[in-house]
Amino acid sequence: MKRRESKPAAPRAALLDAQWASQLSPELRRRVLAETVTRKISLGSYVCRKGDPAKHWIGVLGGLVKVASVSPAGKPVSFICVPAGGWFGEGALLKNERRLYDAVALRPSVVAYMPRATFMLLADTSVTFNRFLVTQLNERLGQFVAMVEHDRLLGPEARRVVQSRPVSRESDVTSNLARGTSPACGTSSPARQPGAEKA
Repeated sequence: MKRRESKPAAPRAALLDAQWASQLSPELRRRVLAETVTRKISLGSYVCRKGDPAKHWIGVLGGLVKVASVSPAGKPVSFICVPAGGWFGEGALLKNERRLYDAVALRPSVVAYMPRATFMLLADTSVTFNRFLVTQLNERLGQFVAMVEHDRLLGPEARRVVQSRPVSRESDVTSNLARGTSPACGTSSPARQPGAEKA
């Protein structure tokens, strides 16, 4: 399935409304707008693929995206759900490595792809951007510590009960992530278009 690239007014506004963009200089804001591409991603399509070179920082401007992987033995594992306003992929960019996960749209989504060169320019020149990255990396580390704690301290039956609870709102997804659970990711169907274009 071919993705449609666009830069409509709403995604452009959402891009500059991001917390990390609030104190960028006019020139940096211009660069972000000029160099970042937005795409409409259909339900079940890939946002990025495991093993791809990390060429973009990825933002969810609308919708919901699951970040997950599958073991060589075929066991799926969901890491996080990223709701509208969330960004991910900075680790692979900072380390200049390949993606270690797939990201799949759980709803029709609008996704921003900021090129690595733009991302590194912001990292090299903006204190506000760096503070955002440090805070995000710290929060994500806390999420994963909570997930490991949840996995090690709860028995199998208790884990199944927690993971089977329905999640109805994106705010619930964020709350679940803070507790180390992510049932919205864990119970959703896998990507349905494995042949979708790579990000």
